[in-house]
Amino acid sequence: KALKLTAKHSLDFKIIDGVILEPEGGAHRDPSVVAEALKEILIRDMDELSVIKPDELVEKRYQKFREMGEFEERL
Repeated sequence: KALKLTAKHSLDFKIIDGVILEPEGGAHRDPSVVAEALKEILIRDMDELSVIKPDELVEKRYQKFREMGEFEERL
């Protein structure tokens, strides 16, 4: 808990773009379901990214990494 290494924390910290849910019991229980979900998400994301100009995509990626690690000081 202290390290905040959960998918929710990674999403909140903008380290990841989304979470792929696993079937009940874990991904190893039904790999074909997980593979199909992953395939759909990858195709959707690639379709979205393919319409963005390369320079804009690089800038967005740069900004994303710049935002990682932002913190708020509390006095």
